[in-house]
Amino acid sequence: MITAVVFPGEDAPMTTAVDRLASQLEALPGADDPWFPPALNDLVFRTSEVRRSLDAIVCDDTRPLTTRFKAFYGYLNHARRSLDISAYDRYHDRHANLFSAFRMAPLLRSQRFLNHLQAGERSNEFAVAAKRFADVAKSQLPDHFGVQAHWATVVATTQSLLPDASRDITLLREAIEAQDLALLESDGRYPRFYATKAELLHLVQDWEAALAAIATAIDREDSTLADYPVRIGRYQALRAEIESERRLQAVFESSVAELHSLREQTAMVRKELEGLRNSTLTLVGLLAAIVAFITTSTSLASRLKIADAIHLIAVSSASMLVVFAGILWLVTGADNRAAAVRFLGVLVLAGLLWAVALIPA
Repeated sequence: MITAVVFPGEDAPMTTAVDRLASQLEALPGADDPWFPPALNDLVFRTSEVRRSLDAIVCDDTRPLTTRFKAFYGYLNHARRSLDISAYDRYHDRHANLFSAFRMAPLLRSQRFLNHLQAGERSNEFAVAAKRFADVAKSQLPDHFGVQAHWATVVATTQSLLPDASRDITLLREAIEAQDLALLESDGRYPRFYATKAELLHLVQDWEAALAAIATAIDREDSTLADYPVRIGRYQALRAEIESERRLQAVFESSVAELHSLREQTAMVRKELEGLRNSTLTLVGLLAAIVAFITTSTSLASRLKIADAIHLIAVSSASMLVVFAGILWLVTGADNRAAAVRFLGVLVLAGLLWAVALIPA
C-alpha cells in the first residue's frame, strides 16, 4: 500500500513512498498523451490514502513541473471519481494557476464545473463555463480521444438541461460523431464512453440505439473498480430514463395516430351528412312539385269529360311514377342492383299508363 507518512523525529528513508510514486508518475506517458489518463487512474486508485502522497508531490517545487502536473491531475481524478466535489474545487482553485500552461489544464477546469452539473446543480453559469473550457481543450488537443469524449460529455450534460425544443440537434450530432471517434481510437476500452453516447442518442430521441449503447456500458464496466457501484447506478438510472421516455413517446405517437384517424372519420361523416342534407332538400323539392302536380291534375280532371279525365290521370300517374322512380334511384344508390331492377319496373308501369293514355277515347 502506498503511503507518504513520515513521523516527526524520524529521518525519512532515502526513497520514500512519495519518491516511489513520483518515479511512477514520471514513467507514465506524457500528460498530453491520450493513454495518460487511464494509466494514471490505474496508478492512483490503488489506495484512498494516495491523495496525501500526490499532494506532497504537487507542493514540492524541487520536482519537475510535468511530474507535479501529473500528480495534480491524479489528485483531481481521485476526488472526482470519489464524488468529492468540494475537494476537487478546493484543490483545483489552489493550484490551477501553477499549471495553466499545460494543454490539459482547460479540461480539468471544465471538469470542475461539470462535476456540479452532474451532481444535479442546474446552473447556467456552470453550464456555460464547462462548455467554454471544453471547447478550449478540444481546440488545443483535437486528436486526443479523451478530450473528445470529455467535450461530448459536456455537450450531453449541458443540452440535457434545456427543454426539448431548445436543444441544438446539430451540436448533439457533432458530439455523437466525436464520441464515436473516441470509441474507435480507444478500441472501445472505456464503458463510460458508451454511456455518454447513450445519453447523446437519448437527447436526439434515438431510443433503440441509446438502449443498446447503455447496455454495452453496463456489460463492460469493471466490477473491481472502487467507483463501480456509483457508475453502475448512473448507468441504470439513465437506462430507466431512456426506457421511460421511449414508452411515453410510443404512447404519444399512438395517440396522435388515433387522433388523426378520428379526424379523418369525422371529415367523412361531415361529408356524408352534407350529402344527405342536399339529398333531403332535393327530395323535399320534388315532393312539393309532385303535390302541386297532383293538385293541378285533379283540378283539371274535374272539369273534363270522363274519357279525357281518364287520359289525363293516366298521363299524370305515369309521370309521377317516373318521378318516384328517380327518387328511389337517388335514395337507394345507383350502384344498387335491386334498386336498378325496381327502377326499371316502375318505368315499365309508367310506359303502360302512357299507352293507356294514348288509346283514343
